[in-house]
This record gives sequence, structure tokens and C-alpha cells, in this order.
Amino acid sequence: MFLERRYSLIIHTPLSHVSLFKKLAYFSGCLYSLLLILMLLSPKEDIQSVVEIWDPTVKHTMIEKDYARDCFINFFTDFERAKQSVEEILYDPFFLCHFLGYVPFTFLFRDYTTLWIKSVVFELVEISLQHHMGNFKECWWDHYIVDVLVCNAAGIFLGMKLIQWMGFRTFPNIITRKLLQNPWKMLQSMFLIWMLLHNEMMSFYNKYIFNIEAFHSINVARLIIMACFGYAGSQDYYENVILEEKSSTDFWKVVVMISFLEEAFVYKFRERIFTNYTPDYVSLPLQLSTTLFVMWVSLWIFFRKEIEKRKGLCIAMNCLFFASLVPAAALMVYGI
Repeated sequence: MFLERRYSLIIHTPLSHVSLFKKLAYFSGCLYSLLLILMLLSPKEDIQSVVEIWDPTVKHTMIEKDYARDCFINFFTDFERAKQSVEEILYDPFFLCHFLGYVPFTFLFRDYTTLWIKSVVFELVEISLQHHMGNFKECWWDHYIVDVLVCNAAGIFLGMKLIQWMGFRTFPNIITRKLLQNPWKMLQSMFLIWMLLHNEMMSFYNKYIFNIEAFHSINVARLIIMACFGYAGSQDYYENVILEEKSSTDFWKVVVMISFLEEAFVYKFRERIFTNYTPDYVSLPLQLSTTLFVMWVSLWIFFRKEIEKRKGLCIAMNCLFFASLVPAAALMVYGI
């Protein structure tokens, strides 16, 4: 119903390059959501047959690259071996994708803190799923130095400078600023990060669902659609939900709908993705972090007035929140 309710508001906006872009992004997102619904209602064999007609090479076995084959990095004892390990990462196409990928991400979040949180959380997601997806197994220095401190940092810096140079509006840091004053706003910002992480992860899920390479035309076409639609949707989400400015479009609702439809699509093909048992060293820290975080949110919801009146309770709630991060941080240290 929300697709129909805002339809006329988008159609009758004054014609400009911005409104034209938003119209194309809106309709492409709606068509993509209809395609997802069609695939959810279709048998798995029919979907695979259509993909094989598009590209017959999907029948072939996909070869996964092992990024954790040689993690030796001591330049003092064996310079040539360490140099070869680093060069294999630097000349990999994903090295450039990490850098170039975070430039458009800055146009979605437009805040340094939120972007850094998203960057670190994605590495946690990679470590949590490395027993299912072989190419997520990486060396520790590949995770934290090459990905986070080099590629992602350079992409974030360049993207934020482009935003300043182009005179675009920046978004406030809600996650850390509203941690105590308004936890709901922090959760709303975290939900936006989840949607963008899910959008990024779908590129890897599609590899296993359709047996395709990362740079296959299916993945590229989907990324283009979601990049254009995600730009309009994230801006609309900030204005409507986080800043409560109530703009005239509902892009963000369509983005949420697409995210849940893709989650349902992943669940339908789960036997192709989640083929291995989740080890205890991954499941237990995540379960503990989730339990503590749910406790923190629940206490804020039901006892917020009492907590705000007493400084000691506020400090205890702070401790509970940071305690929920400790198991996840331990997984990032010991899970590699």
C-alpha cells in the first residue's frame, strides 16, 4: 500500500536531474522487488534454469580463492616470502573494490563514525561466516590492516572529501551521540547499517545461490540498481526516521521491503550457502553478545524513566552495553 500511497507524489514532483534520478531509482527498486517476489514463488529448479539460459557457464564448478593460504608477514626473517604474500593481496581485484566500494558508501552514511562502525562490523560478519564461505578466510593483517586501515580508510576519506567538495549535506552521528539520550535513535541507525551490510552480503550469497563469480553480470546489475536506489533510500531514511523531517517520499520503506525479501530468498536457498556446521567459537560469542544487547535494549524500554533519574543506573547500563560488545570483539581477535 505504501508503494501506491506515495506514487503520485513522486510522479508530480518538478522535473529536474535530481527528481529524474529519484524516479528512475524508485521504479527500478519496485521492479526489482516484484522480481524477488516472483522468484520466491517459483521452484528452485525453474530459477536455476533461467539463470543457466542467461549464462550457461553457471553449470561449471566455481573455484574459490584461498586468501589465508600463506599468512607469513615477517619481512626480517624471509623478505621474499612476505613480499609475495602481500603482493597477492595488493594485486587482487577485491583490493581495488574495497577502496572504490567505500567511496559510494560515504554518500549513503555521510559520517565518519558510522562509516568506521560499518567497516569494522563487516569484518566481524566475514569472520562469522568464513566456515560457510571459503573466500572469507583471510589473514589477520588482511582483515584489519589491508581492508580496514588501508582500503576502507582511504575510500572513506576520499568519499567524505568529495561530499564536502560537492557541497552535499552531511548526516549527524546518531549511534554514539544518542547512545544514552535516545537508544531508539541509535537502534534506527544500526538498522540502516544492517540494511547496507545485507545489501553488500547479497553479492556473496548470490555466488553460492547461482554458482556465479563475484563480478558476474547478475551481481553487477543488482549492485547498480541497489546503489542508485540505496542512495535515495538512505537519504529518505535519515530524513523520515532518524531526523523526523517527514519528507514526501517513502523510498526507505521500499528499501526495507527489498532487504526482507532478499533475506527470504537467502533462506529459500540456505542449503547452498550454509553447508557447514557453525563452530562453537563463533556461535557462543555471538549468542552471548546478542543476549546482553537484548537485555540492554529491554531495560531501556521498560525502565527508562527510572534509569534516567539515577546516575548509578545509567553507569550500569553503560557497562552492560559495552559488555555486550566484548564477546564480539573477542571473536574478532581469536576467530581468525
